[in-house]
Amino acid sequence: MGDGFKIKDCIEKIKEAHFKDQDEERRLCLELLAYSEAHHNAYGVGFAHTYLLDYHISMHDTEGCSPALKTALEFHNSHEFLDLRMQVYNFAGIYYSYIHDDITAFEYFLKSLELAEALGDSFMKYRLYNNIAVSFHNKKDCEMALPYYQRAYDYLKFSHLEGLYAQYQLFLLQNLVNCSIALNAGDLVLEYCKNISRLLDDNPFLREDPSVPWQNAVILAWFGKKKEAYEILKCHLSWEKDPLDATDIIELYPHILVLLLEWKEKELAEKVLESLCFYLERESPQARQEAIDYRIRFYETFGLTECLAGAYEQYYQASKEALGSVAHNQIRAMKEKLESFEVQQKLNRLQKLSYMDSLCDIYNRRYYTEQLERAWKENGSGSLGIIILDIDYFKEYNDYYGHNSGDVVLKKVALCLKEEADDRITPCRYGGDEFCCICENMTPEEMSSYLKDIRGRLETLAVEHVKSQAAGIVTLSAGYSVRTLPELDPQNLFHEADEALYWAKMRGKNRDCCYLTDGKKKALP
Repeated sequence: MGDGFKIKDCIEKIKEAHFKDQDEERRLCLELLAYSEAHHNAYGVGFAHTYLLDYHISMHDTEGCSPALKTALEFHNSHEFLDLRMQVYNFAGIYYSYIHDDITAFEYFLKSLELAEALGDSFMKYRLYNNIAVSFHNKKDCEMALPYYQRAYDYLKFSHLEGLYAQYQLFLLQNLVNCSIALNAGDLVLEYCKNISRLLDDNPFLREDPSVPWQNAVILAWFGKKKEAYEILKCHLSWEKDPLDATDIIELYPHILVLLLEWKEKELAEKVLESLCFYLERESPQARQEAIDYRIRFYETFGLTECLAGAYEQYYQASKEALGSVAHNQIRAMKEKLESFEVQQKLNRLQKLSYMDSLCDIYNRRYYTEQLERAWKENGSGSLGIIILDIDYFKEYNDYYGHNSGDVVLKKVALCLKEEADDRITPCRYGGDEFCCICENMTPEEMSSYLKDIRGRLETLAVEHVKSQAAGIVTLSAGYSVRTLPELDPQNLFHEADEALYWAKMRGKNRDCCYLTDGKKKALP
């Protein structure tokens, strides 16, 4: 199995575990991270960091989220994997929403949405509008939540997710129904109820979803059919051990509890209350405060005055804890923003030093010089290689086609060098039509393979060059050398690569030559 295939297979397994088994998701991410780092696959590294962040968010692990988010953002700010950056911004929005930093959450949701628009990703747009709606819904602002749920529903229709589509559509329609009920919007409740009915008819397997009977009870109660709603609840609350998982209980039971308190159904209400509080009390301080509030409402409804004094005291203590938690999270968020600002300041200083070639959008000669020195000093036990390339008959190209066309060729060559490079290769523009690549821990054969890939890309582009005596299209000549450190210094290594480039030109151009350690001159095809 090839490296690329193994990484792709691991990525698909992570995507599957993301929906089913968070512990397996984490294990696979760590496996992918180690394998991708060992094989210099940047996309695999980025994917692993992205979904490790997702794992911490899914587990509500705010302490683990903070360093995972920092690592993921630092990685994606220095790589152009826009699909993964989009995911990281979405996960960052969820994290900041969870710690009640709503302004930062919305900033990240909107950044992710901008990328989703650019990439034409309808499913991601559904997720983002849904996440924005949930943020409002959790704060009981259904008036703001409803239009975002509606936008999410519109984008979900264009996502073509087959089996998953129906499940997502059900959850979204249920949220739309609950928002519409809260707003007392009868026409919308009817519309979305009809959509749910059609969805269940078209996808009978959804009737087995545990949320369906509870949602039916809420809908029937809103339409004044208390008897039918009560029978559903009585039937589905006959369990000794609650069959629902924590997520469903926290999502569904508050609606059910409100109905049962309104109907004065003490026995069933107590059963729902205990199950709901069991999970809320294991969540955030805000959730624990919410659990005590439900207990107080239960005691007040059924006249349990002897329980109220203790509950009020618990609520007061929980409120203090919740405020403290919010303050703690806000302080941590401010620290993270300061760290992010300092990182950005460093990046700005780097830009002021002009490390990037403004025409070709790759590193320039100054960066090449400093990076080569760093690689020579820090990579003492590995190998270091240099490739020098220039464009064949580039002066003739400029004279015939004009300097603007010449600039376009320079950009295309730079893009080929950049996109074919892995993490061990640093392409730079040295000056004019000459480029240099620093290659760390690569064999001559690997460097030759990289150059072969670049030639293949140029042949595919087939940029016309009628004045070239090497071919009828734009081509490159290249020379390279590689040494085990600290066998020689970078200056000598450069001279060896430059001499190999001279051999390539003398042999007709449009070829690569390698300066071998025994001093022999050899052209590689």
